[in-house]
Amino acid sequence: MNLPIERMLEKAVGLALKTEELDRKLEDGGRYEVFTVKIAGERKVWRNKTATPIYRGVWQSRGYDAGDIVTFAGSTWIAVRETASRPKQSDDWVLSNKKGDPGKDFDPDANKTLIEGFIRKEVDRLIPVIVDQKSESGPGL
Repeated sequence: MNLPIERMLEKAVGLALKTEELDRKLEDGGRYEVFTVKIAGERKVWRNKTATPIYRGVWQSRGYDAGDIVTFAGSTWIAVRETASRPKQSDDWVLSNKKGDPGKDFDPDANKTLIEGFIRKEVDRLIPVIVDQKSESGPGL
């Protein structure tokens, strides 16, 4: 049914003027946008599926929707379409963040001088502030 633009606008405006109730909410972390409208006593519901990025945790053998984000083998992957396949083994997934190389182990002894120097500077910086606050507030602190 092809209506002229004027008739379509007239129909849309007419429906808008008759709208008694309009509600919009998100479900499943934003995956579904649900519109509820009540016109002339009749309630209608529309569900719009989106590809909103939603982190679903570590990959498990189940179905995923476009926009779902999972962790697999230390990397982060985003589904580009509905899929039950594993990331890295299918074009259904796009690599988002690649697993990095292992970091060096923290050695507190190697950083001891740096940490002590930082603490000494902070103490030297804060002592005058504390003394000033104590002298301004008077005895009893």
